[in-house]
Amino acid sequence: MWFTPILGGAPKKLVEGTGGQVSPDGSSISFLKEPNGDLHREIWLIGPHGESPHRVLKAGGQAGLTDVRWSPTGNRIVYRYIDQTSDFLDSCDLNGSAKTRILADRLLIDYIWAEPGRIIFSEWVEGSPVLASNLWELKVDRKTGSPQGKPRRLTDWSGFAVACISATSDGTQLAFSRMTYYAPILIADLANGGSLPLNARKLTADEYVNMPTGWTADSREIIFTSNRGGTLGIYKQALDASIPQIVSASLSMDVGVARLSPDGAWIVFNATPRKFPPAPASQLYRVAVNGGAAQPLFEAKSISNLDCSGRIANLCIYSSDSEDGRGVIFTAFDPIAGRGKELLRVPAVPGGYNWMLSPDGSAVAFANGPGNPIRVQLISVRGGRTRTMEVKGKFVGCTSIAWALDSRSMYVGTDAADGATLLKVDLNGNVQPIWHEPQRGIVYGTASPDGRHFVINGSALSSKNVWLIDNF
Repeated sequence: MWFTPILGGAPKKLVEGTGGQVSPDGSSISFLKEPNGDLHREIWLIGPHGESPHRVLKAGGQAGLTDVRWSPTGNRIVYRYIDQTSDFLDSCDLNGSAKTRILADRLLIDYIWAEPGRIIFSEWVEGSPVLASNLWELKVDRKTGSPQGKPRRLTDWSGFAVACISATSDGTQLAFSRMTYYAPILIADLANGGSLPLNARKLTADEYVNMPTGWTADSREIIFTSNRGGTLGIYKQALDASIPQIVSASLSMDVGVARLSPDGAWIVFNATPRKFPPAPASQLYRVAVNGGAAQPLFEAKSISNLDCSGRIANLCIYSSDSEDGRGVIFTAFDPIAGRGKELLRVPAVPGGYNWMLSPDGSAVAFANGPGNPIRVQLISVRGGRTRTMEVKGKFVGCTSIAWALDSRSMYVGTDAADGATLLKVDLNGNVQPIWHEPQRGIVYGTASPDGRHFVINGSALSSKNVWLIDNF
């Protein structure tokens, strides 16, 4: 983002940065510099004519900054500080000193500091099967930003998210953008050796959040999770069908990740009870691919992902965090016999990670989450050589990863300001973009076992409606 003078005249480049916010009295502009994935490392101030640019604050370690705002009086800067533990709302004076922690909220969407001395913020409704958020109020000291009491919920809404919050100078009127979101599943034909999805069409014609996780062994049906039943459950749908079938769905739990077993007979998945706050343990289950009662296999703390190889390798593994939170543990399991032995440990990646097991069962592709360049560790499951592959190009933020059928390349989802892009990447990091969505978010794709079709998760986000609340 380039800034231009606020006092008229021809546009003039002042400085390179993003997220510019003019102070209430018009004397300063705050902005972000030094990108760190979707976040930034530094907050700067500059005068209205480009004078006296200077850094106010710098985030340490792997933390990042975003969403810079001003207090109503202009004596303080408010910002979101995000690290591995949570999403924080902090403030500081114009020298970057006298910091106060206003709020710690990993479900925070947007906020505004409004008169008289209150933070109005929107927060995701945790555990909701549909898109939902609410407005909350937190009283703060007008001079220091220190919280005064606890947050108070102001609304009870469902079906949309609240973003782009703004308020009048006296705080009596509030405006916001009302966003709706759903995720259809797309099916395409594969051409050019599995590198080019063609003739993409919707498989799911509804407004639920549907996330494909794989195929049945005969390549005729897609396995996916969906919130269509009020909770996150497992469904499957034939390529020529218009309605999905329930495989496993329960009102008492939400499914996390679902994968087909190596022999194609079972779907293995992790799930958590529907509680608030969520239970820390995660149970692993199996269910017949044609549906039926889910059968518990074993319980393990914080299962973050699981995957299975093809039939020949006959291997399933899951990942969980180490007790000190500094590592990721990969453990083998069998859909019938249950938990197996620990296979390997790798250091945790700041900001998150994605991983998948190769179809031949030889390696785990372990990718860093936010940031550029995208790096993928190719880790031997049997204790052999590990090497790091750098995805070539200026792609930012790995949101998904899936192996190609031959275990010699993979499909990598990326997220950037211009939307989400799916790449086909060989083991040397060479890139071929094969799908692009103008909406930002997670993009995932994987080929059918027969190599003839390709499944892609789509996204549809609408934020065209602006709402106004009086006497707020």
